[in-house]
Amino acid sequence: MGHRSGNIVPSDLEIGEARNRAGRVLVLAAFVLAVPTFIVPFVVYLLTAMFPENGIVTGLSWGVGLMAAILAIGGGLARFIVRNPPDRMSINQDSLASLLGQPEVNVCYGPGTHISYPWEATQTNYGIDLKEQSRSFSFETQLPDGNLNGSGSVRFRPDHLNPMVFLTGTTKSDVDGIDDLIVAEVQSFLSGMSALDAIDSLPALNRHLANQFLDQSTEFERQNGILVSDISIVKLTPSAKLQQTLGGMTEAVAVQRGVALMLGLSPMEVRKKLDDGTLSTQEYNKAREHFLALSGNLGGMQINRQEFDLSVRGLDAEVMKELVQLAKSPLVQALAGRQADPSK
Repeated sequence: MGHRSGNIVPSDLEIGEARNRAGRVLVLAAFVLAVPTFIVPFVVYLLTAMFPENGIVTGLSWGVGLMAAILAIGGGLARFIVRNPPDRMSINQDSLASLLGQPEVNVCYGPGTHISYPWEATQTNYGIDLKEQSRSFSFETQLPDGNLNGSGSVRFRPDHLNPMVFLTGTTKSDVDGIDDLIVAEVQSFLSGMSALDAIDSLPALNRHLANQFLDQSTEFERQNGILVSDISIVKLTPSAKLQQTLGGMTEAVAVQRGVALMLGLSPMEVRKKLDDGTLSTQEYNKAREHFLALSGNLGGMQINRQEFDLSVRGLDAEVMKELVQLAKSPLVQALAGRQADPSK
């Protein structure tokens, strides 16, 4: 499996691991030695033959031959050198291997400067940017009690050990398919959960996705020549309809708790007293009206009458403080506003 770190560009040692570096150095050394061995004597012979009676030319012919050899070496070195930017790799085609019918004709070179065979053809269109790419996606998943809207991101880069697949097969539409894989895995993980449990499970969900996609080579990666370095579901939020449902449930619980505080009881005690008749529905409704009145008046900070009502009920300071905090809840205040203005 390739190097998955998104922040570290793979080195040439990883990219060109199978490349015969020693063979390339030997060919370069042979070229450097062979050029002056053949050129210098040839230039000396040529000048001496052209000017046989000129001793000065004969004396200078060795220097001229050496200069010609140096120029030939300098010009030929370009065929031996591959240079890549720090964040790119390239693919050369071994023409000799191709002529000989060898199965491996593509040679990979990583970032930096490297020695190549002179018969390798540089493929200018076969450069690959090794930098990490990022994609964002959104989705909706259906749960037993409603739908959740989610959003996330995935980061990936070309697989430097599988570059030809990336070059010849990966298009934008191909990579789009990874969104579907992630969403399918999310839905499988959240299957059967309630909406609130699903929202609370976000850290566990991200750990699950990491185990599924980051710690092993997937078929999708092999088919597209990419390496996924990170997957993160950023948020899970209730759909508008589910928010209404959850808001109503939260509102009901808050009002129930507030009424119980007004009565100096716990919600369970209120339910018990309503069931056995020791607490009348009229008294309960009155306490509910007082609580909603308190909630509505908190917006304008006009709570003198309610504070007096609380005092005569004999509630201690801690209970009064909790009641006031509960009454400040946006859901409870919204309900109090609707009670005061039915048109809302």
